[in-house]
Amino acid sequence: MPLGPPIGIVQTNPENVNFLATHRFRVVVLRTPNLEYFCQEANLPGIAMGNAIQPTPFIDLPIPGDKLSFQDFSMTFPVDEDMKNYKEIANWIIGLGFPRQYGQYKDLENNWAGLRSDIALMILDSNQNPQHTVTYRDAFPTGLSGLNFDVKASDTTIPLATATFKYAFYDFDEVDQRNDTMTPADQ
Repeated sequence: MPLGPPIGIVQTNPENVNFLATHRFRVVVLRTPNLEYFCQEANLPGIAMGNAIQPTPFIDLPIPGDKLSFQDFSMTFPVDEDMKNYKEIANWIIGLGFPRQYGQYKDLENNWAGLRSDIALMILDSNQNPQHTVTYRDAFPTGLSGLNFDVKASDTTIPLATATFKYAFYDFDEVDQRNDTMTPADQ
């Protein structure tokens, strides 16, 4: 198996030396239109892959596994005065869990948006244009933080909520600024 050229011989300077700006992003969840404007924080979850061990007479060698494990996607948002963004997530979770009657799940399933939704995390460039999109496929909420009400709080205290999602997997897409199309990042 060829090892390639020795380190130091190959040109290793990157084409773009600018760092990713984590404060320029947008999150779009088709199923929750009132959430997009308010999202203040979102994460790009980590990925892990298990491994197997191949025994040898001398040492046990790790070999790549065949299953990926994705961490949860979460987003934090201030709750609007009408609580529309909070209730969108809460009603979605309640419908999935049908705590009062079985029909709640069926109603959610028959809803125009269905049980699951893709979520797009658009990473913006310095001109606020989408440069990369991370699409979480078949996502559904698994948690929604509570809200604290306090008569001692000042009127400028804005309540924040965090929604947590599970999903099947995520894809990276790069946005072509010339014609506003997305292409898979691995092409």
